[in-house]
Amino acid sequence: GASTLGENTGSTLSGNQQFEGYEGWVNDACFDEFGTLVLTASGDCTARLWSTLTGDEVNRFEGHQGKVQSACFDITGAHVLTASEDRTVRLWSVEKGDEIAALFFDHSVTSLATRDKLVLIGDAGGRWHLFELKAEVGRKDIGPAQITA
Repeated sequence: GASTLGENTGSTLSGNQQFEGYEGWVNDACFDEFGTLVLTASGDCTARLWSTLTGDEVNRFEGHQGKVQSACFDITGAHVLTASEDRTVRLWSVEKGDEIAALFFDHSVTSLATRDKLVLIGDAGGRWHLFELKAEVGRKDIGPAQITA
């Protein structure tokens, strides 16, 4: 059914497309730039890609040893990043579901955000880390951001 948000302000959310298949919490979700795909992060140690048109699971990203806390698309939409309690951030191919790279941290990784080629990563140790996605010879690498004041 339809849900109403902020009845006093007139803001509403309508519709109720459901994506089913998880055993555990869904910790994070985001759309691709076209709104045709939804990427979710879950307590079952996976991230999943869903079609907003059909509600079907399109791909599954498996390999984390802890709950996936956050997930987001890179600027191209060809890759996704996932952050986990297993102290890693992983870069995956959207099309194949293959893991391309992993970054390791001293604490659980709790959040991710992307902007252009930049990736902002928050951890349970109270730190945030800024990285830049770099394309080299048809593949993606994650490296420290070159930020100048």
